[in-house]
Amino acid sequence: MTFRNSAPNQREHLTPTTYALVASTFHGVAAALFHPLIIIAFFISRVSDESRDVALVAVISTATWYVPQLLTNWGSRYYPQVYPVVVAASVVRLASVSLMAAFVLRTDSPDAVLARQFLLILVAYQLASAALVPAMNELMARAVPARHLTTLFRNRFIVGSVAAMVAGLVAARGLGVDAPPFPRGFGLLFLVAAMATGAESWFLLRLREVKSEDLPRERVGSIAPSRLVAALAGGGFRKFALFRIIIALAAIADPYLIVHGMREIEPSSRFLGLYIVTFAAANLAGTAAANDLTVLGAARSVFQVAALLRFATPILALLIPLLYTSEAASSGVAAALFGSVFVGLGLITAAHGGTTQHTLLALHPPGARAAGITLLNVALCFCALAPLLGSRLVEQRGTAALLGVASAIGFIAVVFSGALIAPSPRRSRRRRPGKRRLRAVPKKRKPRRR
Repeated sequence: MTFRNSAPNQREHLTPTTYALVASTFHGVAAALFHPLIIIAFFISRVSDESRDVALVAVISTATWYVPQLLTNWGSRYYPQVYPVVVAASVVRLASVSLMAAFVLRTDSPDAVLARQFLLILVAYQLASAALVPAMNELMARAVPARHLTTLFRNRFIVGSVAAMVAGLVAARGLGVDAPPFPRGFGLLFLVAAMATGAESWFLLRLREVKSEDLPRERVGSIAPSRLVAALAGGGFRKFALFRIIIALAAIADPYLIVHGMREIEPSSRFLGLYIVTFAAANLAGTAAANDLTVLGAARSVFQVAALLRFATPILALLIPLLYTSEAASSGVAAALFGSVFVGLGLITAAHGGTTQHTLLALHPPGARAAGITLLNVALCFCALAPLLGSRLVEQRGTAALLGVASAIGFIAVVFSGALIAPSPRRSRRRRPGKRRLRAVPKKRKPRRR
């Protein structure tokens, strides 16, 4: 059975590029108001007293990302249509966010039961988001003319980042001094996120999909056992995979950064929105810088900066609250300085965005790329369980000990980053000065004798 999306009305003047950009705008708003390491982690810490529930936020938001994204990423290149995947994922996301907002708004006394319900719905939301993102990118690539794709994907990231900053300002306003009592203020934020998700789905489903038979297909290879063994045979890939595993383990304390800062400094909840702004701004600037450095062949430098930030960010999260507890700075000043922690997280996210994919594609021939990416995703999926071990350390030693462990792992990543083999860009051969290339003069043909 063929699934056909209705074509836009002839009276409509919006182009597919406009639909894609508007959908990306609302996607940025929903992602900002539903940020797992800022909004969700702090909300769960207020609802539940168990540190394991805070760790589950990071585990769910990371581990559930890999399998659906991998299937839709490769499957979308071979399936005749990706529009049904976009429809199903959009419906699940909208239903999940709406249920979260409804549960929070109707609760007057939040408890651990609300935390369990919220985390279960978060699993469905993250699985749907992981399935939607690659399918959405493929749908836009099929709906928008090829000559506009480069500009579209660059502009939609910029538009989404700016929309996330605006959403952060809205969150700061909604959680300020005049905010409703907890948890109603967060429920209103989730309601706005649900409205943004619905608007994103509407504009996204207005795109008209072009048949995949008319598109060029890039064969990325299979994931047969022989391909997996061949991918592991490369020394450059083994070093890079080990480095990414160390970096992933260094994120063991990520869900506790906002909890530690808000608990020690005791600022207003409006700083949550300001932290979203700093994260989005750092991610936007860092992505532009990382892409430029990767094109210039400095991908290893990008990873070294990311490792250095993994080492420094937990130290900042540990030292800045001491300014307030030692009365060296006021609560507002310490809270503003604590925003540098999320600047570091935004830069780390930007460093691993396109640089990781570029490095993986360069380290493998076209036939072995799928095997290498699959191996790395499986390893990172297991590394995403590290915050659960961190929760045990928090219960026994406290958050400060966990931040120290995360910084130590980041230092190991800094040391190991020197062994990375980064791919270099292609450079054209230059002729030596003073030498001119002589052009071959064609020989004159002798006239034939009659």
